[in-house]
Amino acid sequence: MAVQNRYNAVQGEVVRLYRRFLSSGVPVILPAAPVVEIKSSDGLTVLETITATQEYIGTWYVDYGVPLDLTTGQYYDSWSWQYQGTDPVLSAMTSFEVYNRDTIVNFTASSLSQKITVRVAELLRNLDNDFIYEATHIPIYWEQMMRTSDPKRFNAAYKNWNKDPKPMVRVGDMLVDSGWYTDYDGNIFFEGDVPDADHISVSYNFSWFSQEELISFLNAAMGQLNALPPAENYRTVDNTPPYWDYGIILGAAIHALRRIVLGMQFQERAIIFAEDGSEGGGGVSSKQSVFESLYKDYQAVWDEMAAGIKKALPGAGFIVTPEYTLPGGRARWFRYLFTTNA
Repeated sequence: MAVQNRYNAVQGEVVRLYRRFLSSGVPVILPAAPVVEIKSSDGLTVLETITATQEYIGTWYVDYGVPLDLTTGQYYDSWSWQYQGTDPVLSAMTSFEVYNRDTIVNFTASSLSQKITVRVAELLRNLDNDFIYEATHIPIYWEQMMRTSDPKRFNAAYKNWNKDPKPMVRVGDMLVDSGWYTDYDGNIFFEGDVPDADHISVSYNFSWFSQEELISFLNAAMGQLNALPPAENYRTVDNTPPYWDYGIILGAAIHALRRIVLGMQFQERAIIFAEDGSEGGGGVSSKQSVFESLYKDYQAVWDEMAAGIKKALPGAGFIVTPEYTLPGGRARWFRYLFTTNA
């Protein structure tokens, strides 16, 4: 079952609903978990009550299983919490949209819901740092955000924001550090209403690829290594031999570069690396040729490595059986020789 976000909840699936708790722009440690009521489209009828789970300091979420027969439309998640144990209970209500199950093909799971193991995290980190760092740390400076149907939500052009460095937001010409939060997936949410005359600008750093895409590249590389003779049947990256790590990372980098080269055929993607998307010194053709050349270099290294990776032999060793005598054994042997006239 996929985990959807509040903008693409689907009948019969799980929707993950987030809320951040800040004070002067700083995440707050709450004394107790917030309680969330899922309410129907009238905003009054309670469908389910759920205790929130903390993802990290100041950020909490609930997973709501959308019933298969739930009517499509707008629903609400009402949050109740305290900043201090003696404070009055505060509440706030936000909305989410439920769509017909038949439209699930149009949605993808939120990248925030992905669970990974320590080994996969290490492979992702090495893939990022050693091969595709520039494609996963792309800076955008003061992009004017688009308004949405939700007056408190503003949308940017690209998703997959990195958490470091923290995004910066300007309302008009004023830099603001509080009163807003982000889902790091291309959206900024304001706690209060934003006048129609104000324009919102944001600086952020994003990745060309989502975490799900990078993990799929690792799995595809594992599948390639499985297919090399003699064929193997490893089902997960965690079960592969440690000496496959470089091959998996290199194969994932090749898949990533292939995706970039394909993306350069489309203006929205091409403009990221090719400045204004025009031809010339900094244009699409020159940048695409750089990526294609790098792709060929990686592929040549892969071909050389693939020729011998299945020839790894077990380590050599010796089996030694220790031989020893008990203390005084030699003296008794000599006494035996002389007393028996041997």
